[in-house]
Amino acid sequence: MFYRIAKIMAPVLRVLRSVIPSSGVLIIPPAGPGSLGDEAMVEGLACALRERGEGPVVLYARAGRVDWPELNGVDVYSKPGQGFSRAARLLGHLLRRQRVFVVGADCIDGHYSIPNSVQLITLADLFARCGAVSTIVGSSYKDGAATETGEALRTLSRGVKLCARDPDSGERMRDRTDHPVEVVADAAFLLTPDQERVPEAAIRWIESQRADGRLILAVNFNRQVIKNDDQAQRALFDSYAEALRRLIDDNRVSVLVVPHDYRGDESDLTNAHELYERLGGKENERALVAPGRLAPSVAKAMVSHADVALTGRMHLAIGCLGVGTPPACVTYQGKFEGLFKHFGLEGMTLDPQSASDPAALAGLVASVLERREMLRSTIMERKPSILDLSHKNLEPGITGV
Repeated sequence: MFYRIAKIMAPVLRVLRSVIPSSGVLIIPPAGPGSLGDEAMVEGLACALRERGEGPVVLYARAGRVDWPELNGVDVYSKPGQGFSRAARLLGHLLRRQRVFVVGADCIDGHYSIPNSVQLITLADLFARCGAVSTIVGSSYKDGAATETGEALRTLSRGVKLCARDPDSGERMRDRTDHPVEVVADAAFLLTPDQERVPEAAIRWIESQRADGRLILAVNFNRQVIKNDDQAQRALFDSYAEALRRLIDDNRVSVLVVPHDYRGDESDLTNAHELYERLGGKENERALVAPGRLAPSVAKAMVSHADVALTGRMHLAIGCLGVGTPPACVTYQGKFEGLFKHFGLEGMTLDPQSASDPAALAGLVASVLERREMLRSTIMERKPSILDLSHKNLEPGITGV
């Protein structure tokens, strides 16, 4: 109801904005706290904006089971509230913020929630209609995206800068709307790794493994690569455990398990500890779970110490690519293939069904290990151009309806 009324009242709000002093930048995340991927995009954006002299940076701190952690570059955490309070605070932002960045991520195609996807697109639309400089930050858009999201994109104000974070998503968006689409790179590439906060226990373990002549494999298991199928999720988890045992025995690999999402009862952290136990737990000195609740900048720094990675989290793969660590990926939602096109890389992925065969999964990692020096060279060669594409998220679009 609020969005419909605000859209009708947008011309009036636009006039009011002309007499009310505006300040600051609002970042609207795709969901509540707990995802290091979302936090990496927010922090990367916030710090890059501050470097450009824009601010203060305000995070529209959507609710979750836990509070938002302190993120570099964010000056104010604005909690939306409920009911009338929520509407009043959003109205205040509509009237006061010079710019708004809606972090679309993988949440504007209806994969997780059609209402949330439509709401994110609608928020970007509302701010543009009220006169703010509005951007939907580089997002994925899958094959078979929800019809409702395509309708929302088709009615999007021309004042919204719509960014796709990979070429494939850009083409899919253009198939749904005649709104201009700019292909950029993910905002998380802007995140600076924080080496000083990498836990000393992890560094000591890595050094001890290297002293024994072993390679370091950073690993993340993500249940979301398979939706609503407990049996298939369990088969994939079992494949991870068996593949990692083979790699430890046959390829002189040591496994550093890196959680990248702390939401829910079956979070990455829960999966990490279960995987660790399947590998022998404390009896196996060749495996370690990254200690503590990692910040996104720390996770990115940590994977820089690995030779390669195995992940089902795209933003952990982005963290790896940002520091030159080649990631082998278990894919979902059509996100990873477009990411690797930015780097001109092939042979880096398996779909979840194929990855449920431990021989295939171990084979993918072994292939990436064998090619790691060539892959690292290619990644680092492409990195400057990818950073340039990521910075394009920050460039203003037009202001208008």
